[in-house]
Amino acid sequence: MAAMPNQRCAGAGRLALLLIHLAIAAVKSSNVTASGVACLASKLPRKFANRSVLLLGDSLDRNALVDVCAAYNATTADWLPITLLNDNVRYLYCRLPTHGGGSFTIANFMHFGNSATLPMYKAAYIASAPACGTGLGATSKDHVLVYAPHVREALPKHHPTPTLVVAQSYLWDLAQASQNGHSFNALQLTAWANETRSLLLLLLHNIFPCSAIAWRTAPPAYGRGRSPGAIDAMNSRIQSLLALDPQLHTVHVLDWAQQMRGK
Repeated sequence: MAAMPNQRCAGAGRLALLLIHLAIAAVKSSNVTASGVACLASKLPRKFANRSVLLLGDSLDRNALVDVCAAYNATTADWLPITLLNDNVRYLYCRLPTHGGGSFTIANFMHFGNSATLPMYKAAYIASAPACGTGLGATSKDHVLVYAPHVREALPKHHPTPTLVVAQSYLWDLAQASQNGHSFNALQLTAWANETRSLLLLLLHNIFPCSAIAWRTAPPAYGRGRSPGAIDAMNSRIQSLLALDPQLHTVHVLDWAQQMRGK
């Protein structure tokens, strides 16, 4: 296995912490309207110019992007021409202005769970993309592997890889287990953690070897197999994995669950 990105590309993570605070603001904004984040400065500092963040997850990340782009009066556009969920799934990006010229690109990518064995969540089966076949394949691996790299087409030509990739996988996995009649027990939790490691985090390191990688935790959710207890268990398991796995020691943690606790 190749070395992690901070070893292979020594400068890739230098702005990671600065970008992470913007990513946290983006994720948190999904709970407010654009006016609720209007207190953000009209332009980002110069150090954000020609940098980018990819939010890889679900509709919460998409909504976060839409709110942050609106707060900066930045126009959103599609960077991936895929139709899923009757056009309810969008792969968007916008460019946020920075002082001194240049822009900061923020994009989202929606994926649909990490199981190596179970069918994808059935609501995702309406697709018009070749890697998706009649649905989205057996797992999200091909979806991420084939399509996530296309985000480079939305980035500045002289900086054609995301500075930071923020990933998460919770709600689709729980809905998937519920759809297939599986309670999210200890065995399911272990399988999810192992598949998150191999089918998402290590996969992202290989796709974006010079990008900093971060994992965001999830706050409580309900319905379609989701419960606060299940999500708390997933948050704890993934944070333990990141702390103990030497191949994942460079992955940052955006603890949205802690940020939103009690709100």
